[in-house]
Amino acid sequence: MKEFWDRNSSFIFILRIVCCLLGGVVSSIETVVACDEDDNCDGVEFDKREFLTDESLKKQREILAVLFDISEDDVDRKINYGYNYYGESCDFSPAWKEGCAYNGGHPGWDVQTQDRSTDQVFYSLTEGVVILDGSKGEDNTRDEIQFNAIAIYDEDTHKTTFYLHASDVHPSIKKGRTVKVCDPLGNQGDEGSPDAFHVHLEVQEGEVKEGDFIKASAGTKDAGTQTIDPIPYLYES
Repeated sequence: MKEFWDRNSSFIFILRIVCCLLGGVVSSIETVVACDEDDNCDGVEFDKREFLTDESLKKQREILAVLFDISEDDVDRKINYGYNYYGESCDFSPAWKEGCAYNGGHPGWDVQTQDRSTDQVFYSLTEGVVILDGSKGEDNTRDEIQFNAIAIYDEDTHKTTFYLHASDVHPSIKKGRTVKVCDPLGNQGDEGSPDAFHVHLEVQEGEVKEGDFIKASAGTKDAGTQTIDPIPYLYES
């Protein structure tokens, strides 16, 4: 028996790895089916199957050209924008509650320049009033203190756009200031997400008033507003 094991140990080891991988694939497929059967994924307006269509990818390139102030032709060469959980979050949802990562999980779109440089400035994709500015005082939110969160509220559309993880916030970004598309907001970074240099983009539906609980990356239950697919909104903005 020992001689059999010695001769076949490598083969058996490889076979065990293959079985584990197949098990993971089956689990992912079951999770996707369960999530797709849920029409609204607990209130979040997003269909993951639409994320990688040619039309959506074209819109994403145009958005990112503005976000990082580069030409649209350079987006695929310089930007990572398909690596994150936004398009595939339901595939990895077993560790999250109720079968969908958005439900208290990660309802944002993560993007980064491939050089991961903290010198890379990112710019506003919408017009609106600054309601989070990344300040670190006692009266600031958890997102501002931990993630250098910037949030822009557009009163015309009643939507708030969040930008998280800035290594530095632009000194002009202060609460109450009105910003326009292409105004500098900060530099991409890894604040609150060590060694993951990127910008987290998220859009929430609903009017944000003074005294409201403002929180990104929390989904419908915790934020009090509805997290929506950011691509159509940011593209139109």
